[in-house]
Amino acid sequence: MAFNAFLPKAVLMAVPIVLVGGLSTYSIAGADNDHRKSVSNAPVALGIGQPQSCIPLRAIRQSKVQDDSTIDFQMRNGDIYRNRLPRRCGGLGFEQSFSYKTSLGRLCSTDIIHVISSNTGSIETRGSCGLGKFQKVQLVEAVLPDRTIDIMSDSIPTE
Repeated sequence: MAFNAFLPKAVLMAVPIVLVGGLSTYSIAGADNDHRKSVSNAPVALGIGQPQSCIPLRAIRQSKVQDDSTIDFQMRNGDIYRNRLPRRCGGLGFEQSFSYKTSLGRLCSTDIIHVISSNTGSIETRGSCGLGKFQKVQLVEAVLPDRTIDIMSDSIPTE
């Protein structure tokens, strides 16, 4: 597929390129769209049980965008469900906000989210991305007395 010549240069540099109002994702040839090959800013978490296709909207307390591929949903009962999007969602990690529409009373892996941008003083949709399954997780924090270990590092902090 060809890119439209009228797209601004900034949009052509974004990977993946998501056209507003469309559900198609276009990317520059050779670009890495697979979130599993990129570094995530999401806190380390252990999966609990099997992933779920949907979570009830009324049970969601808040959502936390971790990066372009990860959203954590904190539930009213304290549980956390992590959604790893099947593909990176350009701008999601930067904007930290999204919207969705559903009439089912639940958010599902078949739903589409829309990245929301509010830099210009007005709210605009920046792109659209599909959700993945919802995995119940427990966030991991390794702590020693008077020290915290960065479990992503090879060294233990010293005093």
